[in-house]
Amino acid sequence: MANMKEIRISPSVLNADRDNLQHEISRIASVSDLIHLDIMDDKFVPNFSWDFSAAEAIIKGCPIPVDAHLMIEDVDRLALDYAAIGTASVTIHVEASKTPRATLKSIRSAGSRAGLSDRDMVPPNQTASPGGFCAGVPSNGSAKPGPPGAARKRPTSASARSAAHATSGTPSGRPGCAGCAG
Repeated sequence: MANMKEIRISPSVLNADRDNLQHEISRIASVSDLIHLDIMDDKFVPNFSWDFSAAEAIIKGCPIPVDAHLMIEDVDRLALDYAAIGTASVTIHVEASKTPRATLKSIRSAGSRAGLSDRDMVPPNQTASPGGFCAGVPSNGSAKPGPPGAARKRPTSASARSAAHATSGTPSGRPGCAGCAG
């Protein structure tokens, strides 16, 4: 049983009725572990969801913990702000970060779980752990950064591993992360 992974239900409210958002959240809160909040700035991805003040109101008013997925530019500066307002977990995109290692560490230092996402994910046999990054909250984001057809920097498996090893001790900063090799 020690190898069983915990499954958590975290529905997104991206397509919820915004005029009745609190009601929408209350309808799913009793059967969910977290609420997933996609934060998009219409720069990193060609869509806009919520600005920081709107997201803060959602996070502070939510009856259950919130998982924020930041698909934004300037993520290195703003990720800590999301952690500081009480977000349970904050996921950043490796392509949006100039300092993913430091950003993940600052998220954890503020008391939130840190997640690292890559639009196309490095193949599982080349990542820091099977199925994703050893960043606490592995994620394979489906957002397409930037305008359609735009060039983007694709991280190497080495840079993904380096970013994921944001704390000392075990590569992910969590015990039991034996999948990390570098």
